[in-house]
Amino acid sequence: IPNTPWFYALETLAKWKIPWDGEFPRLQGWMKRCLERESVKKILQDPLKVSEYAIQLRKAFVTSD
Repeated sequence: IPNTPWFYALETLAKWKIPWDGEFPRLQGWMKRCLERESVKKILQDPLKVSEYAIQLRKAFVTSD
């Protein structure tokens, strides 16, 4: 669950879609149920902010695309 905010960044930056429905439907269901809990939502970062951070990291450490 701690890595779920990074999935959006991965899909955005890598231009790759994680095949949740076909390959990992049970994992997707479990993640959705966990993210509905207030205690879990409270500690996780916003996926958009994580994506912005990943873009900054990419600019700092990747010299070419």
